[in-house]
Amino acid sequence: METRPSLKLFILGNVAFVFSLVAFGIAEGQSPSPFDVSKVDFSKISDADIAKTEAHKHAEELELTLRTTATAKNLEEALANARSAQTSLAEYEAKVDSLAIENAQNYKAKLDAEKSVAEKNAAILRRDILIAGLGLAIGAYLFLKFYLHLPI
Repeated sequence: METRPSLKLFILGNVAFVFSLVAFGIAEGQSPSPFDVSKVDFSKISDADIAKTEAHKHAEELELTLRTTATAKNLEEALANARSAQTSLAEYEAKVDSLAIENAQNYKAKLDAEKSVAEKNAAILRRDILIAGLGLAIGAYLFLKFYLHLPI
């Protein structure tokens, strides 16, 4: 029976995962501790060494506190900047919205004005066509009556 390549890859992946878990577990159990307390000779440690170590520990704690405080101040400043940016963004969005509404209103007013001008121009054109038609009719009448001497 032949298996699909994806199934082979799945099986191979699972085998490799289980092997890595077993290998890590064995390696974890065999690694020695880097610091063996039973081998420490406490008689060689003086009170000055203990005081020096505690002073170093307090200096490290103070430095950590200062760094934490500085980090907290930086985070507060960053948060304030983010809030300010959010407020500015909201103001700009409101301004853009109002400008878009104003633009739409101006565009509608412009279209209405152009429509009104077009309607006036159409009325003038109708009037001119009517006048031209009447002038042509009168001219044809006069031509027929006086030039051709027809009894009309």
